[in-house]
Amino acid sequence: MNIKISIRPFTDADATETAAMVKDVLLTVNIKDYGKTLMLKTAAEHDARHLREMAHYTDFYVAVNESNKIVGCGGISNYWDVPQEAIILTVFVDRHQQHAGIGHQIMAQLMRDPVFLRSKRIEIPAAVSAVPFYQQFGFNYKNGHSKPDDEGHIRLELHRTVTQ
Repeated sequence: MNIKISIRPFTDADATETAAMVKDVLLTVNIKDYGKTLMLKTAAEHDARHLREMAHYTDFYVAVNESNKIVGCGGISNYWDVPQEAIILTVFVDRHQQHAGIGHQIMAQLMRDPVFLRSKRIEIPAAVSAVPFYQQFGFNYKNGHSKPDDEGHIRLELHRTVTQ
């Protein structure tokens, strides 16, 4: 089931609504894998101010439904200022809209982004439950490690051939 949405660049005015959606996902979905203490801390860190700041160094997008409600977000940035490496950050879909194709549409946007298109390697610090989702797009375990790192992420990566 695909929900009709549009994806557009994040604006500062989107920060409060996006942060509320992210917090809700962290505290209802991700909490199952990471526990209450860590998710409360992570949700507090992903406030409106943080999202506004992130939008200055990331190509950051929001998915909006026909009522102009934010139902997802995602960002991509260069990985440690390496021009041909990227990192996909903060992909979230409203918990009531998950499994409706919104995440796929966000990923399609990120994979059309100039940062992605010029990158030979793209990394994702994935949540435990999100690994199968990203594997659909060709991402595999970085260095074969399938266990969470010290930040609780499972590092996935995609290698591409880039022609100039």
